[in-house]
Amino acid sequence: MDKAGRIILPDDLSVEHVESENDHLVLFDIYNELVAFDKLIWDRKELSIILLKLTEVSLIHFKREEAYMQYIAFPGLELHKIHHNSLAYKIARFNVNFFSDNPPVPLEIIQFLKAWLIEHVLSFDNVYERYLNKIHDDSAVSKKMDLRNKRIAQVRHVYKKVREMSIKVHKSDD
Repeated sequence: MDKAGRIILPDDLSVEHVESENDHLVLFDIYNELVAFDKLIWDRKELSIILLKLTEVSLIHFKREEAYMQYIAFPGLELHKIHHNSLAYKIARFNVNFFSDNPPVPLEIIQFLKAWLIEHVLSFDNVYERYLNKIHDDSAVSKKMDLRNKRIAQVRHVYKKVREMSIKVHKSDD
């Protein structure tokens, strides 16, 4: 976080899925836009545009991320969907309340978005990243075991041939 309160996406908040990573960057940009907005004169129209952008990007991100988790057969997909629905509901409430007599203030949205981005990306998204890495690790181990077993089979085959040749040589000596 810089002196102005903006968040620069650090490496430990990144994920390997490129589309999700790009979405995260856009969401952090929206957060930073809100931080800058809060420092300026409160403009309801400008805030509504930022909220609309937050809504659109979030819903697209959730759909894309859930499709990716389904593709990799992530076992925590249903829990992740529940978390996404909770976040989408909170964003929708900001939009609905925006036109009420008691609209959300930018600081409230900023605090929600900051907590969500850091918790969601660090905790929830890293879970499916760790799952994916484990699959790759298990796959790599499996491939190494397959290669090892093939080499053992080759050595056994060669040993068997050598033994057969040796037996033939000994029989011919008799």
